[in-house]
Amino acid sequence: MPENNSTHINEETQFNTTQPNHLNILQINLNKSVQAHLELINGPLSLTWDIILIQEPHVTSFNHIRTPTNFRQIFPSNRGREGQVRSLIWVNKKLKTKYWKIVDIPDTNDITAIQLKGTYGKITIFNIYNDGKHLENEIKLRNFIRKNMRDICQNDNDHMIWAGDFNRHHPLWDKNEDTHLFTRRATDAANRLIDLLGEFGLEMALPKDIPTLQHMVTKKYSRPNNVFCMQQLSVRATIGLGVEVSRKYNI
Repeated sequence: MPENNSTHINEETQFNTTQPNHLNILQINLNKSVQAHLELINGPLSLTWDIILIQEPHVTSFNHIRTPTNFRQIFPSNRGREGQVRSLIWVNKKLKTKYWKIVDIPDTNDITAIQLKGTYGKITIFNIYNDGKHLENEIKLRNFIRKNMRDICQNDNDHMIWAGDFNRHHPLWDKNEDTHLFTRRATDAANRLIDLLGEFGLEMALPKDIPTLQHMVTKKYSRPNNVFCMQQLSVRATIGLGVEVSRKYNI
């Protein structure tokens, strides 16, 4: 459980140890699959990844979420209050730094975040599961960042990364020929996300036309997952394709 349950970022909060200048980040939606979850955690994750952003993890019958060896697990502070956890972060224990801490996003099981601090400034990483049926999580994220903007992005050395399953389709990231995805409703929802990205100065880091999901029935590919960051931030991220942990894309 998060150590700091306040609804804002407290600059006086004790950070945890020392920060590298380069981060390897894996973002993947496990689609609640026990097979995908076990395949992921049984791999040599700690040798490659510093931070792993998980959406829709598998939850056992005992309401437990398995964690890979050598990682600390960060849950939403709302865990256990309502609904299943659909966002969590695994932080490699080798990040022995007094410069990272949990950022508590209140009243949601769908957004988790951490903040890293070093000579470069601050980087706040948001791991987002965005339900395709409503705008609630986008509204909570927007309101949180507006309220805490001074603590997240006070100057040019402070940065944000948004990564996760946004469940939005648009020609800006999906393939142009996938017109079946661009319904009026879907385009309107994607445009609201684009407006939100513009408000906070974020741009897409993962190149257009790279799929991140293969539909289990139709076998067609699409791009519900995405990575957004501030323009001045150089990011190396990796996106898993659906629940196929073995297939990845680098940016």
